[in-house]
Amino acid sequence: DFRVLLRGSNSRTIYIQDTSNAVFGGIIVRQGDTVHNTGILNLDSGMKVQVSGIVQEFPDITSSGVTQIALDTLQLINILPTVKKRPSPIQVNVSDFDSSGYVKFRTGEKYEGMYVQLNNLTIGPQSPSGARHIRALLDGNGNTIYLRDFSNFFSVGPTPSWGWTPWSPPSIGATVNYIRGVIINGGYADAPGNLYAY
Repeated sequence: DFRVLLRGSNSRTIYIQDTSNAVFGGIIVRQGDTVHNTGILNLDSGMKVQVSGIVQEFPDITSSGVTQIALDTLQLINILPTVKKRPSPIQVNVSDFDSSGYVKFRTGEKYEGMYVQLNNLTIGPQSPSGARHIRALLDGNGNTIYLRDFSNFFSVGPTPSWGWTPWSPPSIGATVNYIRGVIINGGYADAPGNLYAY
């Protein structure tokens, strides 16, 4: 229906995942403006595409930041022939990304940009930095990953706002059987040592 799913008032963002659905197979693709016609607004979940751009980290901090492709705005995204099929989520654990507040880049990085599922979680508070980490998701051992306000579909402040209704996050202490989403490095220093939480 052409509503922009991932937030961004001055940019456009998608994620792509390798058709093999293997680890290290996902990445965020970001068009740094809303002016150029790259065809990004014509894409839908499950389409097979070919994109061109520059691989970079944002923010550009050693051992942190989300790996993304800065889309080449002078080229159209190439839509390849395919049967539309969204990738199945990869089952992961919060402990793949956090150990009692310490970010685990060694085990978490391979899932960055991947569509995953986490099971049996308790809802915790917003992150200490506030920002867009609107709820903590805790496993039975107190390990933490954050629910980020990244998708307009589940956003407390959709951007752009047209066509979307603001969403109220679950109450602190609620339990969640499972949640599905894309893993990104949060971009806000919430963990010990000023590390950027997933």
